[in-house]
Amino acid sequence: MNRCKFHPRAPRQALAAAALALGLGAPGGLAWAQQAEQAGAHPAQPAQPAASAASAAAAAEPPWRFDFGVRMQVDRDSFDGIYSDDGEDVAVTYLRRLRLEFEARAFEVWRFKLDIAPDEEDVAILDSAVVSYHGFDALVFSAGRFKPDFGLEHATSSKWVTGIERSAVWDLAPDAVEREGSWGLELRHAGAHHHASVGWFNKPDGRAQVLRAVYAPLLQPGRVLHLGAAFSREDIDTSNGRIRTRLAVRGVSETDEGHRVTLADKLKNGFDSDHAGVLEFAFVHGPFSLQAEALQRKLGGAGGQSDRTARGQYLQLAWTLTGEARPYDIEGAKFKELRPTGKYGAWEVFYRHDRLEVNGGPDLLDDGASQTRARVDVLGLNWYASRRLKLSLNQLWAHTDGPVNDVGDDRGRALSLRLQVLF
Repeated sequence: MNRCKFHPRAPRQALAAAALALGLGAPGGLAWAQQAEQAGAHPAQPAQPAASAASAAAAAEPPWRFDFGVRMQVDRDSFDGIYSDDGEDVAVTYLRRLRLEFEARAFEVWRFKLDIAPDEEDVAILDSAVVSYHGFDALVFSAGRFKPDFGLEHATSSKWVTGIERSAVWDLAPDAVEREGSWGLELRHAGAHHHASVGWFNKPDGRAQVLRAVYAPLLQPGRVLHLGAAFSREDIDTSNGRIRTRLAVRGVSETDEGHRVTLADKLKNGFDSDHAGVLEFAFVHGPFSLQAEALQRKLGGAGGQSDRTARGQYLQLAWTLTGEARPYDIEGAKFKELRPTGKYGAWEVFYRHDRLEVNGGPDLLDDGASQTRARVDVLGLNWYASRRLKLSLNQLWAHTDGPVNDVGDDRGRALSLRLQVLF
C-alpha cells in the first residue's frame, strides 16, 4: 500500500508568495539579486592615481548598506521499513525551509543580520537576530540569537552542505547546535590559517558555553586541510535524557506515518549535566573532498541514575564531476557556496556513512537494553544549475541495532529530493 500526502500549509504558501514578490520586485531584493549574479565583478574604471582612487572610494562608500534575500527549499521524501510506523511505503512533500534574510552594514564595523521563518505552527517568527562589531583587529564580537559555533557541518550553511540533510550524528546532541529560544554572546578570532571562538548562551533549559578551535595548515584555492575541535557544556537543572534520530530523513517528522527512532527513552529528572565534544577533519584537493567528524556526548545521571553516553561518526567523500573545488572560508572555518563555472552548471556526487551509538543503564529502552546503535548510508547527486538554483537527490539505507518500529522492522530505505531556490 502506498500513501502519499502533501502538506500545503497555507500560511507558508502566503509567506512564500510574499517572499517571491519581494525578492523579485522590491528594490532591495533586486539589488541583492544583481549583486549575487555579478558575484563581486566590477566594471572597468579609468586609471586613477592611488591616493585619488582611495579618496574617491572612501567618499563614494555609503555609511549604510542593505541586502535582502530569500531561501526556499522544497523536499519530497519517500521511505519504508524503520522509517515508517508500520513499515509500509510513505511519501510526503513539504516546505523544508523558507527564510527571509536581511543584512545591513554600518560604517564598515557594524553588521546586522535578521532571519524570519515559519515555525512548526506555521507562524512567522524571528529565527535569528544578531549584531556584530568588527572594529577590533582580527576580532569579532556578536550578540543576539544565533547558532552556536559547534562543528564543521553545522558551521556550513544549509544551502551549501553536501547532503540534503546533515549527518544523523547531530541528532545525538541537538542542544549543542540549537538556537531556538536561546540568546548569546560570542567572541571570534580568525587569522591566516586559524579560527577560534568562545560563546555564552542562555537557553530555555539552562546556560551553555561553547568553544571551537580550527587550524588549517593547507589553505590555498582548491587545496584545503581543516583540523578542528569544539566543546559544549550546558548547565541544566534537569533533563529527561531522551535521544531520538530521524536517520537523516526529515520527512519522518512531517507525516503521522513517519517513525522517529528512539535510541534512549526519557527519564523524569534523570540527568543534571550535559557535555558534548566534536573533532573535525576535512581535506580538499581540486574536485575531490573528504570530510569527517566524530562526536561524543555525556549526560550525567542525577540522584544515582546511570550516566548516558552517545557517540557518533560520519565519513563523507565527494567528487565534483565538472571540476569545481569546494570553496572554504577560514573566517568562519566552514565551506561556502560552490559556484558552477560551466554552461550547464556543476555536478557533484557523494557518499556518506553515519554511525550512532548510545550507552547507558538497563533503563535505556523499555526492553532493558543498555546499548543501541544505528547506521545510515547515503548516496547522493547534486546539480548546481546556477548560483540561485540547486537540485539534489539522495538515496538512503538505514539499519538499527535495538530500536525497531511498530512491526519490528530494523531496516529501511528512503529517497529524498530537494529543490532549492535563492533570491
